[in-house]
Amino acid sequence: MSSEGYPPDWDSRRKEVYQRDDYTCQNCGVKGGRKGNAELHAHHIVPKSRGGTHKKSNLKTICKECHNAIHGDSMARPVDENQSTGQTDLPIEIDTFPYAVSEYVECLNTIAEIEERFTDFAEISGELVEYAGACQELDDDVPERVERRYRDQRDKALSILNDFQDKIESLRGIDTSEFDSSTTEELSSFIGVVDDLLSDMQEYVDLVHDMANTNSFSESDYYDLQFLNDEISDIKLAESISSFNESLNSEIYETLVKIDGIVHWSDIGADPIEVCPLCENDTEHETYSNDKIDVEFEYTRCGNCRAEWVNEGRTTRMINNTDNIESLSLDPAVWTRIRKDSDELSNKVGHYEKLSESLVNNKKKLLYGSVPIYIIFLLWTASSQLIGRVAKSSRVQ
Repeated sequence: MSSEGYPPDWDSRRKEVYQRDDYTCQNCGVKGGRKGNAELHAHHIVPKSRGGTHKKSNLKTICKECHNAIHGDSMARPVDENQSTGQTDLPIEIDTFPYAVSEYVECLNTIAEIEERFTDFAEISGELVEYAGACQELDDDVPERVERRYRDQRDKALSILNDFQDKIESLRGIDTSEFDSSTTEELSSFIGVVDDLLSDMQEYVDLVHDMANTNSFSESDYYDLQFLNDEISDIKLAESISSFNESLNSEIYETLVKIDGIVHWSDIGADPIEVCPLCENDTEHETYSNDKIDVEFEYTRCGNCRAEWVNEGRTTRMINNTDNIESLSLDPAVWTRIRKDSDELSNKVGHYEKLSESLVNNKKKLLYGSVPIYIIFLLWTASSQLIGRVAKSSRVQ
């Protein structure tokens, strides 16, 4: 492997990752190194191209075959071919996910709703044209029930179009500031596709209405209607949905794995935050688990301001916040201090980081300073026991 772009200690770092993961591919379970014949690689959980670091928390052991599959197909195939790669059935209960991925989940649900409304439109469009054609042919002698059926179908079509428009606006309103640039482009492309589709559907309904209400519906109008019917294709929508869903699922996957990496390799757990330092509401302690992507971690959230934290060793790291100060990692005592401080958190981030660093260092010094005392105590205890046994043995003799 080329060393370009890798830290000087990359070789030793990846070997430490292999040892940590028991020389086992975390994707398919095959063993290598000291315990098998598979060629092992250190894989970046969050890719370097998306800002992933070379830290061990962002590395996992996988075999060469799985590594090739990941970079060839964007996500490795597990041994069990029936096992999902992390994609989730839609719609999703958004509250079952951390807020840190809620924008992605909201996108997935909105896409599912758009697809559902398109299917509804396709189901009624045939009847809409049928009753409109009957109205045109019968002209002044249209039975009331036929006219009523046409009006009902038209009202349904217009309602679907309104919902369709609302879903598009919901997508436009989603905060994409945390999205990867490629996912943002996929979103823009998808909105363009469904915008064009909505325009064709609206023109189709208007043209059908002209058919129902005029005797001058010409042959060219019929051709226009047929052309629009061909343009309103589920193939275009399906292709666009598939591409966008893949990007969203990838971002959800990477974010959850990244959070799991922060928590999973923490050596000491900090006390969870009980009261939100931003809005002083009580927090909730949750557990997220997803067997499909082998992720499980505990986190703390505030239902009021949507801030979230996970334990990162001796500190507590923020993983979601509306003020764009995610990734702030502080000693729990400092988070409590923030709650009592009237200043905005964003104005004093540097101050709090220095205070947290000082507290963590002091705790380390206290811990390391107590080690020699503990060792002396153990030695004194052992020597006392030894002296006691010798004295007892002498009395017996």
